Amino acid sequence: MNSPTSDPADRPVHVAPTAHAIPRPAKRGVWRSLLGVIFVIGNFVCWPIFFVIGMALALWQTRHAWFPFGRRVGRKHFWTAIGLYLSLGGLFLATIYGLAQDGDLSPLASNALYGILGVATASSGVTVAVGRLRDRDMSGWWVLVYYGLPAAPIVFVASGALPSANVALGEFVIAVFVFWGVFALGSWPGTAGPNRFGPEESFGRISAKRRATAPAAGEHL
Repeated sequence: MNSPTSDPADRPVHVAPTAHAIPRPAKRGVWRSLLGVIFVIGNFVCWPIFFVIGMALALWQTRHAWFPFGRRVGRKHFWTAIGLYLSLGGLFLATIYGLAQDGDLSPLASNALYGILGVATASSGVTVAVGRLRDRDMSGWWVLVYYGLPAAPIVFVASGALPSANVALGEFVIAVFVFWGVFALGSWPGTAGPNRFGPEESFGRISAKRRATAPAAGEHL
């Protein structure tokens, strides 16, 4: 009979470390730091090219926030996107204008960049607006009302179809419709909990009080 000191069941068992337990060097962090240093130096040596590349990489990493396809968009996400449109859009426009004035960009290149910026902002705005409507359990086709009403007078004024005496009136209508469209999209609260378009967005969740009254995940409003 084995004694307690020699009992195999009481002996400590040596467990070989698994591959997951072995710490690995943070190679990704090193490469990111090196890439950041290269971009900092490049902005001084050849800043227009590295500036554009850096902004493109940043936009790509945050693409799900700019283009939330098939997702619900909360109010905080919506207003954050509006603020970034105004700030980053103004920065890009000022940068392109400055490069064009200094002769670093040809008129064709600057117009092309203006067009790309406009298309990207418009498509992102529509995608975020559709996600905001889905957060309110509404069809995304309602974006034609929220964006179509402001767009109609803008087209009339830009095309010169309005008489000169009515241009000021058209600009006033544009301001009213634009303010209404943005305010209506960003102010109404979304569905508490899941709805037919999916779960609640994790970015800027609704208050705990409204979440407590939300239906269960399997229920449908």
